[in-house]
Amino acid sequence: MNPKTVSFMKEYTKKLDKIEKDLLKLKTEGVSVCLNALFP
Repeated sequence: MNPKTVSFMKEYTKKLDKIEKDLLKLKTEGVSVCLNALFP
């Protein structure tokens, strides 16, 4: 693979990791909000 492709893939992987972390955070917050609404 040429260096351009490699650096692109590295950036892409980093972005995906960040997106996954953000989604996980959102999911966790959403679940706790739901639980608080259901069981005040």
